Amino acid sequence: MRLFMMVLCLCFAVFSMGMSYAPTSSKLSYNNLSIGDDYNDMIEHFGKYRYTESDYAWGQKLTYYIYKNGNKIAIDDSSKKVVDINIIDDSYERGEKLKMGMTSFKVEKIFGSAPRQAIEGKSCYAYQDEHNVRIILQIEPTDRCLEAIRITCLPVELPADNTEYLPDEAGDESENPMIADKVIDTSAVLPDKGQGGFKIHYNYAITK
Repeated sequence: MRLFMMVLCLCFAVFSMGMSYAPTSSKLSYNNLSIGDDYNDMIEHFGKYRYTESDYAWGQKLTYYIYKNGNKIAIDDSSKKVVDINIIDDSYERGEKLKMGMTSFKVEKIFGSAPRQAIEGKSCYAYQDEHNVRIILQIEPTDRCLEAIRITCLPVELPADNTEYLPDEAGDESENPMIADKVIDTSAVLPDKGQGGFKIHYNYAITK
């Protein structure tokens, strides 16, 4: 068990490189549900879920409870505790300070000043409390308003570095993550007899 925890911590450290979490003293919860709460707490605050999905993350078997509009909460099958809260619709919100559509100014007013960063290709604020619980706040880049919330104690993926493999820098297709191991369906590329060239009909698909 000790070896497993050491490996888990090491993996978390590796995959968190490049990310920064601004410290916050604000309570990281949504609709009065926090990381570490249990199934009964979830039902009390969110009501009955629609269905469940099973998943594995870093050796942990998780059960995701799916609510309407894609909101989902994960409980660790071993500890029976809430480990991940994902909110994209705030119809359950009951007087929380954190509301969908609020401006980035208000986000920083609640959690503190922090730079926005790219996480999985999305513009986000990232905060962490003293218990290593993290909150990821996805911000719509144009209007700079809150559009998704994630509260988690699970490792978060390394932000994508869009500058590492620019098309004119990649010496080989296998080095470019946008192309490597993918096959482009060219069935939509048809000869254009009138022009002596090709005409693309835009019903292409990229498969891995």
